Amino acid sequence: MDKVLKKGVFLLLLIGGFSFISSSDNNSLKVKKSITEISEHLYKVSIQVTNGNLINGIAKYEAKLPLSADFVEEITKDEAINFKLDGRKVKLIWMHIQKNRTYNMVFTIKSKLPIERLKMNGKMFGHHKGLKFSYDDSEALIIY
Repeated sequence: MDKVLKKGVFLLLLIGGFSFISSSDNNSLKVKKSITEISEHLYKVSIQVTNGNLINGIAKYEAKLPLSADFVEEITKDEAINFKLDGRKVKLIWMHIQKNRTYNMVFTIKSKLPIERLKMNGKMFGHHKGLKFSYDDSEALIIY
C-alpha cells in the first residue's frame, strides 16, 4: 500500500510541477515605446512589440504621432513588419506575426515641443482563437 501511495504522491507532484510551468505568462502582448533626443527638436522613437502566445497570424499596430511632431524617416525595422505612414498615424502591419517573438521599429520625428511633452498612444489589432480583438496601448513614451 505504501508503494501505491508514494507513486500517487509522486504523480501528483509531477502533474502540479508541469501545471506551474505551462501557466507562465506566454499569453501576453507587450508594447514598449521609447524616445531619445538626438539633437534639438529631433527625436528617435523606438517601438518594440513582444507577442507571447497571443497572436499567430495577421496583426496591426497603429500609433498617432505626437501632436506637433512630423515624421522624418524610418531608421530600422524587422523584415516581418510592413511599415506605412497614413496621415498622422504610424502603422506596423504583420502578414504573419509569430508567437513568442519580439519585433522592433525605429524612426525619427521632429517637434518643437520638449521631450517630456511628447505623447504617442497606440492600438494593437489581431486575432486570438478565431476572434478579433484590439488592445489599447496608453503606456507613456519611456524617455532616455
